[in-house]
Amino acid sequence: MEKEADGSIRHYLRRPLPDAGAPIKGVLDWPRRFDHMQQHAGQHILSAAFAETFGIQTAAFHMGKNISTIDLGTSSLEDETAAKAEQTANRMVFKDQPIIAKRVEKAELDRYPLRKPPTVSENIRLVIIEGFDYNPCARGTHPARTGEVGPIKIIGWTRDRGHIRLEFVCGWRALALMSKEHRDIRQLTSLLQTHADDLCSRVEKRLEDCHTLEQDLRRLKEQVLAFEADSLAAQGETDGGLAVIARVFDERPMKECRKLAALIIEHHPRCVVLFVIKSGSHLQVTCARGEDVAIDMNALVKQSLPRINGKGGGSPNAAQGAGEAKISAEDMIGYLKKALAEISES
Repeated sequence: MEKEADGSIRHYLRRPLPDAGAPIKGVLDWPRRFDHMQQHAGQHILSAAFAETFGIQTAAFHMGKNISTIDLGTSSLEDETAAKAEQTANRMVFKDQPIIAKRVEKAELDRYPLRKPPTVSENIRLVIIEGFDYNPCARGTHPARTGEVGPIKIIGWTRDRGHIRLEFVCGWRALALMSKEHRDIRQLTSLLQTHADDLCSRVEKRLEDCHTLEQDLRRLKEQVLAFEADSLAAQGETDGGLAVIARVFDERPMKECRKLAALIIEHHPRCVVLFVIKSGSHLQVTCARGEDVAIDMNALVKQSLPRINGKGGGSPNAAQGAGEAKISAEDMIGYLKKALAEISES
């Protein structure tokens, strides 16, 4: 394990060292090290490409486990700009130029067209790609030549606090990503029975079809709910001129039950709706009244909720709540009907 502390990298061992003088074997995780070398040098090249071609400087760099990012000193980025910077970066990769890391004195800095000034005044380390990038870099590891960086691929970007945060991958990461995306495309073309060149248009057509079907389904569900509302209202129990529609539903969405209750009371002003929904180990309650009914639904629901250790509320016109299924849904409906009758008589 390694950590950065007091300006240095500290390595921690899993167990104590053997006796003094005993030989110790250290093993470098080369795939991980080389991956970091590719990403770090790739960042140098990509940042230099943006600076060289468009005058856009890099404000920050973060190397992630899967994807790395650079924060560009601009508030917007066009697709064409990103594509040209990517091409410039990869041209430098294919040139396979040496990447030189060297220590210089402060007095020597004027000899180099630095992309940014160093953050230290002594023991200055420069990473140089001759004729392309001269960059102070205190500790970063880099391959010997630009060709070892492998392909540099921009994945995308977002706006972040006045900058553009650009995501990219290099080398083996880029190849792994392209392989995965190629597999995904092959699977999609097989599922949609189309060619890769037509994949986007086929997906757009499917999305349009789905949107149309969703609209049709929504209209049909509204029609079914309206029919169900009329049917339930016709079956309501009449008590002193008041129609009571009491029903138990199993695993039905509360939103749909509230809509159903609203449709009933919209066309039947002298009715009260009492719904209880079984939902796993919970019970949900929704009650509503027509405009000619004076009974407070909020008071009715709150009176019933202690029986299921529940919480909820609403308005005098409609209220709902939920709690534990400590009693059956049928018992809860029975209690609501009894409580409603007692309030009506008082």
